[in-house]
Amino acid sequence: MAGVGNLDVTAILTSWSELMHEHRLVLPADLALLMRVMLRLQGLGRGVGTEVHATELLTPYLRTMMAERFDPARIARHALRTARAWDHLVQTLPEQIQATFERLRTGEVGVDFRVRDVDGTVDRLVDGLVASASLLAAAQLIARKAGPTIGGVSIAGLAVVGVGARTWVRIATNRPGHKTVLQRARSISDLRTR
Repeated sequence: MAGVGNLDVTAILTSWSELMHEHRLVLPADLALLMRVMLRLQGLGRGVGTEVHATELLTPYLRTMMAERFDPARIARHALRTARAWDHLVQTLPEQIQATFERLRTGEVGVDFRVRDVDGTVDRLVDGLVASASLLAAAQLIARKAGPTIGGVSIAGLAVVGVGARTWVRIATNRPGHKTVLQRARSISDLRTR
C-alpha cells in the first residue's frame, strides 16, 4: 500500500487536468476539494516524514457512506414512495387525459400568461443580462476565431456583438430621462438662443 507521502499527487492532478481538458470535462466541486485535501496530505506527509495511507484514512468514511446509501430501510422507504407515486399516476391519468381531450374538443384549453411589470424593471433586467451575456459570448467567439471567419474575424462573434449592442441601445433609450441626439441638439440650440 502506498502512503500519501509517496504518491506524486501533483503529477496525478496534472494528468487528470490534461485528460479532462482533452475531453472537455469539468471536475465536480466535491472531487476538486478531495484533490486539494490529497495535495495537503502529500505535503504534510513529506514535511513530517511519516507514512500516511490514504486507504486507511478513507475506509471509515467510505464504509459509513456505503452503509447509509445501501441501508435496506432507506431503500424500502424510497421504493414505497415511488410505488405510491406510480399508483397515484396510474389511477388518475385516464381521468386527466379524458378531461384534457374534452377541453381540447370544446376549445377551452388556452394559456394565459401575464407579467405585471408596470415600471419595466424586469424588461430592463432581462435586457441587461442579454446584453452582458452577448458581449461576453462575442468576446469568446472572436478570441477563439470561431468559424466561419472573414479575415480572421469570427462572423458569429460579430453577429453576437450586434445583438449585444442593439440590446444595450434599447436599454439606454428606455432609461428614464434619456434624450435622443436630436433632442440634445435642440436643447443646446435653445440654450444658445437665450
